[in-house]
Amino acid sequence: MSTAIIMRTLLIYLCSLLAATNPASAVDVRTPAEVIVENGTTGILQCSFKSGEVVSSLAAVSWTFQPTGSVPYSIFYYGNGKGFPSEQYKKRVQFIGDLNKNDASIHLLQVQSNDEGTYICDVKNPPDVSGRPSRTELKVALGDLQSHGNCSTDAQTDLFSVLQTALECREYLLPQWSTEQAAKLLISMRNLTNSIQEQQRKACQDNPTSKCPDPVVPDNGGLACVTVNDYRYCKPMCNKGFDFKFLRRSRLYERCGTDTGFSWQSQYIGGNTLAECIESSIQVSGGATAYFPQDCLTTQSSNHSTIQTVMAGLKEQGVAGATSYACLVCA
Repeated sequence: MSTAIIMRTLLIYLCSLLAATNPASAVDVRTPAEVIVENGTTGILQCSFKSGEVVSSLAAVSWTFQPTGSVPYSIFYYGNGKGFPSEQYKKRVQFIGDLNKNDASIHLLQVQSNDEGTYICDVKNPPDVSGRPSRTELKVALGDLQSHGNCSTDAQTDLFSVLQTALECREYLLPQWSTEQAAKLLISMRNLTNSIQEQQRKACQDNPTSKCPDPVVPDNGGLACVTVNDYRYCKPMCNKGFDFKFLRRSRLYERCGTDTGFSWQSQYIGGNTLAECIESSIQVSGGATAYFPQDCLTTQSSNHSTIQTVMAGLKEQGVAGATSYACLVCA
């Protein structure tokens, strides 16, 4: 390791000691939960951050790699406008971020199957040196996706087109299918639906800064969640034609954080159930904003303002501060 890196590391360490006696706001580092890269291509490992201090020349970024089932090791360090990849990654890692724009992303060249694992981004901006590193899981798609018709980049567009055509032509198509064909299609649709729902839940609930357990998404409804000042707030909502099992007009949201012992405080003792939506011709148990106009998925598919409504409701209750990891997840 060069003398320059050693000196900068020592300086950051000294700043961390200073921060221990003069606490600064934590650096909020964020990465995608997962990234999939085609074998043999260049992968983009995104990393962004927020700091309570102006980004200075002392700001530094470190990237660590932890192979599956193994120990982590450093692959890249960036500081003072220069990148220092480890020996093994000298020709494979390039810094593509801009610290002045709160971007600490890197390129990983010629991705191979043995690159699969967890990549950890850490940012220090002295004297703002506290905060947690953020992790992203890299998965490698083997083979040339462009050469496989089933996995081409046009697959999404083709799928939407086929499904739309099937809906428009259902009166003609359905009578043509045998029982076996219909059953196979239903199985495929069920598997695809389950995979999409699991991915949506993961994207919403995979909050690396939270110690709170994942809340249960109510059937026939959804959850609108947001983190404010390290507290997780979730608002249960019911679809049209359903109402809450218990009266909760005064409970605009449920909360989890330090003072709750990192457990959800709800009408249900123990567990992570926040609410239940049961079939009902009237909706009276919840507040006016606790119901979807139609259903959660329809709201999710549009340019909805549900999250903004939740944030406004929190602000009215005196909950204010930096917000992050806002999402809407449906059952």
